[in-house]
Amino acid sequence: MQFYPRFAWLLFLFVLLGGCASGPDQPIVKIGVADQRAGRTVTVFVATTRSVKEQKSSVTYTADKSFSLSYSRFRVAVPAAKAGKIDYSLSGFSVVERNPLTRAEFLEQVAGAASTKVRAGLPSIGIYVHGFNNNFPESLYRLAQMKEASGSDAVPILFSWPSVGTVAGYGADRDSVTYSRDYLADLLLDVTNGRRRGNVVLLGHSMGAWLATEAVRQLKIAGHDSALHPLQLVLAAPDIDEEVFRQQMRIIGKLPIAPVILVTKDDRALDISRLLATDRPRVGSLSVDSPVVRQQAIQEGVQIIDISELTSIDPLNHDRYEGLAPLYRELMARRVGEGKLTEPGSFQLTGGAAVIPASTD
Repeated sequence: MQFYPRFAWLLFLFVLLGGCASGPDQPIVKIGVADQRAGRTVTVFVATTRSVKEQKSSVTYTADKSFSLSYSRFRVAVPAAKAGKIDYSLSGFSVVERNPLTRAEFLEQVAGAASTKVRAGLPSIGIYVHGFNNNFPESLYRLAQMKEASGSDAVPILFSWPSVGTVAGYGADRDSVTYSRDYLADLLLDVTNGRRRGNVVLLGHSMGAWLATEAVRQLKIAGHDSALHPLQLVLAAPDIDEEVFRQQMRIIGKLPIAPVILVTKDDRALDISRLLATDRPRVGSLSVDSPVVRQQAIQEGVQIIDISELTSIDPLNHDRYEGLAPLYRELMARRVGEGKLTEPGSFQLTGGAAVIPASTD
């Protein structure tokens, strides 16, 4: 009888987490069927450790692990009504075209698409690593939406790992990100090789933040410092144990471009993760108001930015980072123009889209 309450509250948490899922229920991508509400199209490159099943007019990116990276290029139609906006619902998105690529074709096309007009200090390539409970179409459409809303010149690459895409798959997803870290490290080596202009942003969300950090750690251990030079690590709502992260950063050391950690005060998904991890604090819930946090950020060479002022787009306040996309150009202009915004420390995003030092008094 004593076990029933425990299982009852765990069931409640899983139901609550299920509210995060807003994308397509199935991992099947139909190709060449554009929604009548479609506006402009966005090209997204994909590298994945998911097993891929080809059909005549569709493709399925499964939750099974592949023994090698597979590559492709998508053209995604963004609904006209959602142009320049971030919307929790992904209805109306569709795939106009998909082209499977070899590794050589992928790297050649990414290099060719990378803008030569990118200003110094701005990214020419952006790699997005999705989080827990994401099937393939959902992560693909999310990245297309952020790319369109931001107006960024950076070439978007989706690194898709084999998430089960269900709330009950938390443990399986943990195994899948561990499995995928070497493959992500290989991708980073490839896209940074010989890069002379424009940075490469590696954005990891939630559980994907752990994967992104682990891949960077792998590169450091292997002595691939040249791959780390143009790389900026951005962790959004990272579902990482604080002590684990400190150990990761101890190995990585200070990077040429300070990593950015996006945190919030009211992320309910991370609250749940903390409970499931026997009350171990998560990095995505760090308080920028803490003098200890600020000092640790400076010592580790990272920026911690509280984005709680952004309007949340999901019920658990876990995807708030996506609201930065429409502010991208303004924020990057300030970042390039103001040296303090590139220095380690703790910061606060204001309602006026200004990033200011956090008050730690």
